[in-house]
Amino acid sequence: MREEFRKPFGKITCIKNIKISAGKKFITVGDAVSFSSIQNGMKPDVIVFDNIEKRKPVNVEVKKCLQNYAGKKIVVKNPAGCITEELWNAVKIVLQANSSVAIEVEGEEDLTAFPFFLEADIGTVVVYGLLGKGVVEVKVDKKLKDKCTELLKEMKQGL
Repeated sequence: MREEFRKPFGKITCIKNIKISAGKKFITVGDAVSFSSIQNGMKPDVIVFDNIEKRKPVNVEVKKCLQNYAGKKIVVKNPAGCITEELWNAVKIVLQANSSVAIEVEGEEDLTAFPFFLEADIGTVVVYGLLGKGVVEVKVDKKLKDKCTELLKEMKQGL
């Protein structure tokens, strides 16, 4: 199961190549991806961060940018290698927002893209970092939702 999450769910790209369709949500997961998007003039609807990058605290500039980005911020606890109910519920809440929202994770945000794949509307763009590979751009579609539904079933059977 762990291997599935080490593979990109979309295409590997760079922030500057990402195009967002009008009226579609744009979500960034990870400190570096969120910061780079903001620095490149993009306006994510949702950013998810944990103030850690490559197992070290982010620098002051990144932390300040992410902390001050959105009008509303939800803080959740989520341990490494997990997706807690608290985090999943936060994903559902922020997808309903009409303005920019941040989810600050106390713990680790690495798997947060997964609940967005299942909960977000078709056409939503989710961008996340994949360690050692780069930035992954995912356009949510039915095929992705079906794949993630099957992965979720497998995860629940493993409990």
